[in-house]
Amino acid sequence: MAGLICGSMSEKEIWEKTDVLIRQMGLEKAKDRLPAQVSGGEAQRAAVARAVIAAPRILFADEPTGALNKANTEEVLDLLTSLYAQGQSILLVTHDREAALRGNRILYLEDGTIVGELELSPYQGKDREREQKLASWLEGFQW
Repeated sequence: MAGLICGSMSEKEIWEKTDVLIRQMGLEKAKDRLPAQVSGGEAQRAAVARAVIAAPRILFADEPTGALNKANTEEVLDLLTSLYAQGQSILLVTHDREAALRGNRILYLEDGTIVGELELSPYQGKDREREQKLASWLEGFQW
């Protein structure tokens, strides 16, 4: 439905993109179930797929991996990283260091005010130096 509502793609393109997203999100077994019949993780991954199908100018993601296990978290983060590499603007809110590591501009907010900013090069995969830089920066905020 999200793809149809935006009106920027043909129905064929929407179904093709839907099939790709279903595979990327590991939702093949859940695709014909009703919302009440899927797990919380499946529902969250379906929400991510709905959000990205129309290729919005800015993708707002509020804790997109909050209810996911490690494997599904990686799938969602890999998708978001791939979209960013293709030019998608993403504003991601998270309390998860692994998710934050994927960002290239990280803002630390306290009571709605930006109190810190860290700029990193685009994510290229697991990088111990990057992890240490983020950890050290966050420690400055007692986090």
